[in-house]
Amino acid sequence: MLFGKTQLGRFVLCVIIVLFILSGCTKDNANTSDDSLSEIGNPTPEEILEDNSDADIFQYKEIVYTNAKDRAEEFNLTLGNRVKEIRKEYSGSDFKADMATKLPVGTEIYEPKEKQGAVLVAIIKGKKVPYIGLIEG
Repeated sequence: MLFGKTQLGRFVLCVIIVLFILSGCTKDNANTSDDSLSEIGNPTPEEILEDNSDADIFQYKEIVYTNAKDRAEEFNLTLGNRVKEIRKEYSGSDFKADMATKLPVGTEIYEPKEKQGAVLVAIIKGKKVPYIGLIEG
């Protein structure tokens, strides 16, 4: 006989313990479906406008930027490269990359020389107005 009675009992007990531990490591899909899972990502212009139809936003490189003029003192920004120009005003239809909700057509958007996260600067009537990127994560 390969195992004695006590050795066989210990072996079976070890196998049961290992199986119990491994069963706890499996993914349980019983209560989830593809419909119940939502993808987490950066908000879209449509989502922002659904929550606040008066939002002052534009989009650059798949990131929505919102006006942060009330926090302008926090930023001491030197203009870097121009990255965008607003070409259309949003009119309630599909939001396109060259649109803005409040900025006038022709407004130039710059990256600041100082890297402070997702911050861009719009020049409005000769003044620098910061816009902060809305990033989830």
